[in-house]
Amino acid sequence: MKAEKIFDQTFTARNFNTSPLTISGLEGDLYDYKILFWCDAASGDSIMEITLNSDTGSNYRNYEMKGLSTTASAAVGDSDTAIELQNLLGTANPNLLMMAITGSSGDERYIDSMYAADGAILKQSSYWTNTADAIDEITFTAASSVTADAHIIVYRTLKEASQEKWELMEKQIVSSQNINGNATPVNFTLDGDSDITYKIDVEGSYDSTALDLGFQLNSDTSSNYKKQSLRNNGTIGAQNFNDSYGEVQRSPVTTNLIASSLIINAESGVKRLITSTSSAAASTGNRQLSAATWWDNTGSNLISIDIGQFQVPATSTPWTGSIKLYRSRNPKTIGETLPFEMVEEVAVSGDFSAGHTFSGLSGDDVTLYKIEGLFSTVGNDLRLQLDGDTGSNYEEQYLKGVSSTASAATTTTTFELLCDASASKVAYFEYYLYTISGENRPSLLRVGHGEDSVELKAHWWNNTADEINSIKVYASSTTTCTGTLKLSRLI
Repeated sequence: MKAEKIFDQTFTARNFNTSPLTISGLEGDLYDYKILFWCDAASGDSIMEITLNSDTGSNYRNYEMKGLSTTASAAVGDSDTAIELQNLLGTANPNLLMMAITGSSGDERYIDSMYAADGAILKQSSYWTNTADAIDEITFTAASSVTADAHIIVYRTLKEASQEKWELMEKQIVSSQNINGNATPVNFTLDGDSDITYKIDVEGSYDSTALDLGFQLNSDTSSNYKKQSLRNNGTIGAQNFNDSYGEVQRSPVTTNLIASSLIINAESGVKRLITSTSSAAASTGNRQLSAATWWDNTGSNLISIDIGQFQVPATSTPWTGSIKLYRSRNPKTIGETLPFEMVEEVAVSGDFSAGHTFSGLSGDDVTLYKIEGLFSTVGNDLRLQLDGDTGSNYEEQYLKGVSSTASAATTTTTFELLCDASASKVAYFEYYLYTISGENRPSLLRVGHGEDSVELKAHWWNNTADEINSIKVYASSTTTCTGTLKLSRLI
């Protein structure tokens, strides 16, 4: 089933403090929801508070990783009164939020957010601790009395169904079961070179303090998994090491609800890259993880994945939840839950310094463009320019995990940096661009590259007048690049 748009409205100089916006008629046990929220021309800075079912009690957990200027930070709130989005209304730049609401009554609901806010880039994991009621409404309220222009779009997708770009292959339910990865893992059978891309969504909870939840490909128990993570353990941190399994979720210490999503690039001949975002509702221990795992086996067709607890000693903790396996319906299209339409796919091989220009774009007729890149070789930086603009009109803010260091920085350049030089190693990125003219255009970017780096970025293009008619992607030198680029648009 296609994602269905149920709300699309623009607002001019709206005061969300004195006039909160409530979207009702939701069916949270039947559908998952995705929200796009753009705002600009704010009269001041304000937190945006999102509540579910008018619940303003201390029933929300908020875990945040943030890059602002040169400061990388983490924040934890275990008894907040709303899903609190820092300075989503702000005066520095136009802001852009992408949010997903998942889960059903009976468990805490999970809310995954990535957003550019007043010059910062933020990754936030939130939980609604009301386990009884289905979500039937969502309310947006500004914490301060400021005005702002806004564009809000809400989509819904059936929980238990194939999606437009993803085919649901299998769902496995685990009920108070030990999933010892060395003996009784949850197993899925794959056909990697035929299906190319897979997605696995994990939701559940441990019965007590637990070991890490991980994955192994083709039952490979050797130390062939190179892992790089950016994480929130109450403070911001990063980690890079080889292991005998990839990471689904670092174990929480006390409270133990988890939510995780993995994208598996399965084509043989290159190191397989698995990107993941996950969170654990924990009052101590790990709260958030943004990770990339590179599997060193380049020859074998990917035929299976095991999910379980692989640490020594070979014991496990009872686990209850669901694991859903999806495969891309068409390996040559973008795998998305939102209704993105493929515009163009480009094969890259050799000198890419001249780049490729996606031309004839639809300017203000398209809300969001997405560019996805998967490269087996990146010899130098990959960059992006809009409408042929080579001036110093591109602002950037990043939050990065490299090896064991988490860092942040801001800069203004003559391009948007998609991916740093990766020493001829595999790289992957997802880039989302809000295209409507009138204000500086914001974009959001997720990157994994070089077997030692994961990044979250926000960019702003300081051209307010021109419609976006072309996007150029290119390498910073003549060093060889090998991979694919895919451009799609939200329809």
